[in-house]
Amino acid sequence: MANAVNQNTPKNARAIPPRPVPDYDAQRRNHLKDREGVVPRVYTDSAGIPTIGVGHALITKDKNGHYTLRKRKDIDRDLGGNPPSIVTDDDYKRLQDVEALLNGKMPEKDTDRYVKDEEYRKWYDDRKKRVETDRKERPGIAQELIPPYKAGENSKERNVFSFYLDKADRIQALSRKAWNEHRDKVWALVEAEARSHGWSDAEIARYKKAFEGSWEEMMLTSLRFNNVRSPEAVKALLDGDRAKFRAEIEFRSNLKTEDNEEFRDGLARRRRDEAEKAAPLAAFTEAEKKRWSALVAEH
Repeated sequence: MANAVNQNTPKNARAIPPRPVPDYDAQRRNHLKDREGVVPRVYTDSAGIPTIGVGHALITKDKNGHYTLRKRKDIDRDLGGNPPSIVTDDDYKRLQDVEALLNGKMPEKDTDRYVKDEEYRKWYDDRKKRVETDRKERPGIAQELIPPYKAGENSKERNVFSFYLDKADRIQALSRKAWNEHRDKVWALVEAEARSHGWSDAEIARYKKAFEGSWEEMMLTSLRFNNVRSPEAVKALLDGDRAKFRAEIEFRSNLKTEDNEEFRDGLARRRRDEAEKAAPLAAFTEAEKKRWSALVAEH
């Protein structure tokens, strides 16, 4: 439960005190390896997003649900191939086709083949209808263009691109880059919420110093890896409501939607792990345990 404060108490005194992570970078690597896996080829995740390495997405989704492909030169740079270019015209065209699919538009057909090949024509018309009318179909159709990862696979055999990551240092560099991008977004959300709480610049600066490298930051960043913003979790964090903070991560970040039913069970296991690391039950006071029990009953 949030702590009571008087008017002379700093506004950030109510916030949950961040707990530092020992050897943050090693914990980050292990967490991502366990939760994201390491895949040296481009694959499509459960949402149909092309991804490589340790959760490095080549297409991003904004808060309005629109998908945007990273610029070719940026992908080249991230893959360590600029110069020379790693991503070919065909590679980028495949990624553009997936971007179109995820945004509800079937890629342009091969006109000559469409006229001459009845099987192709039926395939194209079927996929076009499904893409344009049912968003739940889009990830699966995207996976027809870029195969999803399968445990124990031979990634080179399932690779449909001209490039393949076989250097551990490059994979780790991609991982750090993706992590830091999501980490920055988390702090931006925390800072915005702090300002809405009326915190001063000095209070925000002090909290940022403690927040950086904390378990709370790490788990909120992990959520961002799954495109989960968790504004209510951040609000609970700054309100000092540890039980609500945990509930937002464990339950509210994995609500059923029209396009996530197939992979919710796997996400639930990940969310429980993130919630326990962000707000371990063993650290709860008796009042927090009672509030937590009430929140669990609601779900």
